[in-house]
Amino acid sequence: MGWRDLNQMAQMALKQSNYARAEELWHKALDELRLSKHQSESAILVIDSLARLYAKSARYEEAEKMFRESIELSKEALGPENPAVAKGMEDLADLFLAMGRDADAQPILEESLAVWEISMGKEHPEVVRCLRALGATHRNLGNYKKAEEYYKKALTIHQRRFGANHPDVARILNQLALLSLRQERLDEAEELFRKEFTIWKDATKSKRPDIAKSMNDLALLYHARGKIDKAERICRKSLEISRKVLGPNHPEAARSLNSLAVFCASQNRLDEAEELFQQALEIHENLVPRDEDKIIEIWQNLSSLIAQRKRQQQN
Repeated sequence: MGWRDLNQMAQMALKQSNYARAEELWHKALDELRLSKHQSESAILVIDSLARLYAKSARYEEAEKMFRESIELSKEALGPENPAVAKGMEDLADLFLAMGRDADAQPILEESLAVWEISMGKEHPEVVRCLRALGATHRNLGNYKKAEEYYKKALTIHQRRFGANHPDVARILNQLALLSLRQERLDEAEELFRKEFTIWKDATKSKRPDIAKSMNDLALLYHARGKIDKAERICRKSLEISRKVLGPNHPEAARSLNSLAVFCASQNRLDEAEELFQQALEIHENLVPRDEDKIIEIWQNLSSLIAQRKRQQQN
């Protein structure tokens, strides 16, 4: 049986969630390909499949090893400036980001960006994807100025290619607004959120989930500015849209519930806040897979509320 048949069978096993069988078949395919000196590109395909399987199974060390092998083989077989090299680096960076290793992902994304720009041009969609990933990475590392620089480069390309009202323009405006909010540049954040909100409102007639997220972010801004009533009103509308469009048990609905609970707690409406936190928590605890970071965040909010209530009872 040749490597192509083995690869096809592995793909079928993967679709059936039979990961062990898929792994076994891909290793057999790889063994056959390694016997040949003229099958490098095929070997890259199989190695990448194994790497993604390991990443999906949270076997991160094995995934990293496979992605690195794929990158080196791509450089040898195709040249260091081939798009396959850039894609391999991007995959490895995505793995690091999934592991929370942003500092390791950053230089790899930089290298991937350089290869994409050389091989595909400076306005290729993969260039924009890298720019946005670098923006997110630097944001997570606290390098806000650098993050802003990458997001603005991505924004300029999107506006030039697709116009000022494209959905991806709105998404980048959202990231820039959140950066401004983190740095307490509230006027700038509000202007960016409003631009984003206008794009979604005009494009979707308030029926897509993006507008609910935009409204929730805008509500957080108003809360930061002390405009509590306005923040709550917008957040309740965000929750309504999330439930209608995505369903009552969607993570975006939980996000709105959590925000609304924070607003209620800030007004000393503790019973109402606790009920909202519990609703958000229930949604996240029933998700598959669970977002443990979000669950921890809501538990921390609940703990703060309980402490607030105890302090009031003692006074």
